[in-house]
Amino acid sequence: MDIRDRPPSPRSPWQSAYAEWLIGEIRRECLDHVVVFGERHLRHVLLSYMNYYNETRSTYR
Repeated sequence: MDIRDRPPSPRSPWQSAYAEWLIGEIRRECLDHVVVFGERHLRHVLLSYMNYYNETRSTYR
């Protein structure tokens, strides 16, 4: 079997729906509410959001 990985085409969100959903979710719930002051601050914000998302966020919406 010759199985190869084919990455999605550029600017084709329907080919990678889960990744696009996750990126949109992070942007809407986290980054739209914060002014980021550099890469170090962005990493801190994203790590804090990851901890919130995985540990304390309600799973029911």
